[in-house]
Amino acid sequence: MDGRHLAGDGNGSPPESAPAAGTRPSPAALGRRRLLVHLPFALLLLAGAALRVATWRAYRPALLFPDSRGYLLGALNETLQPTRPSGYSVVLWPFLELGGLATITLLQHLLGLAMAVAIYLLLLRLRVVPWLAALAAAPLLLDSMQLVVEQYVMSDILFQALVLAACLLLLWKRRPGVPLLLAAGAALGVAATVRGAGILLLAPAAVTALALAGGWRRAGLLLAALGLGFALPVGAYMAGYHHQHGQYALTNATSRFLYARLAPIADCRGLTLPAHERSLCPPEPLGQRLPSNVYMWDVRRSPQYHLSPPAGMTAEQVLADFNRRIILHQPVRYAQLVAGDLLHGFQPFRTTRPGDVSVTPWLFHTSLPDTGVRDRAGLYRTFAGHGPVVDRPLAELLVGYQRLGHTPGPVLGACAVVALLAAAGVGRARRSRLRVAAWTFAALCLVALVTAAMGSVFSWRYQLVQLALLPPAGALGLTALIRRRSPDAPRAA
Repeated sequence: MDGRHLAGDGNGSPPESAPAAGTRPSPAALGRRRLLVHLPFALLLLAGAALRVATWRAYRPALLFPDSRGYLLGALNETLQPTRPSGYSVVLWPFLELGGLATITLLQHLLGLAMAVAIYLLLLRLRVVPWLAALAAAPLLLDSMQLVVEQYVMSDILFQALVLAACLLLLWKRRPGVPLLLAAGAALGVAATVRGAGILLLAPAAVTALALAGGWRRAGLLLAALGLGFALPVGAYMAGYHHQHGQYALTNATSRFLYARLAPIADCRGLTLPAHERSLCPPEPLGQRLPSNVYMWDVRRSPQYHLSPPAGMTAEQVLADFNRRIILHQPVRYAQLVAGDLLHGFQPFRTTRPGDVSVTPWLFHTSLPDTGVRDRAGLYRTFAGHGPVVDRPLAELLVGYQRLGHTPGPVLGACAVVALLAAAGVGRARRSRLRVAAWTFAALCLVALVTAAMGSVFSWRYQLVQLALLPPAGALGLTALIRRRSPDAPRAA
């Protein structure tokens, strides 16, 4: 990118002073002008860094969630969990050797800052005005939930970074070549091994590859590179899973999670079921069902743990067949369930409904939050060498900050709408080069959210991907909708 974009040539950044006719600004004046247009982002980055230092110091060495136990023990024992994809454990292993929990959380905070810088640089490269590019990075830098989750030993920050990396690789060049598509596919493939919500992200990325190819012959080559990149980490993970568990899969609990998702709404009236599946119908009447988490984890009360599969079938196969029957029997109700969770993620405030995972772990507290981790003290001793420490004055400051450090859901929803309108070619966006970029950010985010809503109970941490993808999508969409095409601009893709 040349310096003119950063100095205000149609990007909305006014010149420092109007030079006299026939004169040119001095190099020093041009340098000051270039620095000034980046001042908003520099201040936001500084604030984000300060908040991360405070968070890292306030809750040492890390915060733990029940899932953290499986990730840490998986990294320690070099095992892949059967209940969820364990790519995060694979990434954790070297850092546990280097410095334990404090190193992991420090790196996640640095990753949060790096993602914000990457968003800003990409948007500048795509000729979004600097102040709007800075605003697009602000939620990632300042949102309190982002800060809290970065302090947890959880897979969400790595997943967020991998999906964002795929966007950057796809969009960095107007006509990306095979190496970039291969790398983008690999980022999405690793994301699928980190969280189950990444398994369908190849589809919107393939649409982006087609749109940027510039011809059917080249489109086939780019799609092949994208697919190969995705297949390599997924295939390697499945081979390792087969070595440990005897089957090629990312997890063997997909049917169990989906059953827990469907059990609260499953209406078996009028449904013909095999005898071995009838026990899976919850005995409680509709409207009085247990929460999804009970159906997933409560061995005593959940019907799935009292299942007697017939000869030749596993419990997972029986559950998969039952789930398929329920979805076909109640497609509208299931669609309403998924849509309701998707829309709930765009509420003004992070409220919870009956049956949702509590939002409490993703908030700042003045003491260590009780998240129900089994043998929490033992985990701290094993992976940090000491118990947790809470710096109460810093924690109190962060608790006060989170009253303001929140990105309203309707703002993120508006970003998604604007991006999709631009992608559809509404108004001036029809001739904009930014349509594909707006689509890529918005589509990858929405597919990740819908995939999570299809198979898991609502949790606010699953919405974290919004903070990385929807603000840049909105900035790109808004730019495409309102910016006039300059006479010397390259022809639209």
